[in-house]
Amino acid sequence: ELEGATYMGFSAQARYTASKKFRGTFRFSWFNNEDGAEAGGNIAGIGLTAGVEYLPTDFSYVRLEGRMISLDKIDDDETGFIFWDGEERTGSRLEAALNFGVNFDIY
Repeated sequence: ELEGATYMGFSAQARYTASKKFRGTFRFSWFNNEDGAEAGGNIAGIGLTAGVEYLPTDFSYVRLEGRMISLDKIDDDETGFIFWDGEERTGSRLEAALNFGVNFDIY
């Protein structure tokens, strides 16, 4: 028997251009999957992301971002983030990403 379930989420982003070469971004997200509508179990929480971007040329960038995710609760063995040992679970996670890219205009 198929049962109904809901997933709710919200995200807002702000970008600040400090100069032609530097930009900053901030993103806030809220999610609620307590009914288990999406994969990942019955979870709810928030995510915060902050980043800086350097544009060495008009067609390339280098970006550094940091992200924090915090879950409101961990009910069972199926929710939360797994520690490196594979045994214990936690309700928060910090991550960092460094990436770069090149834009191509094809006419």
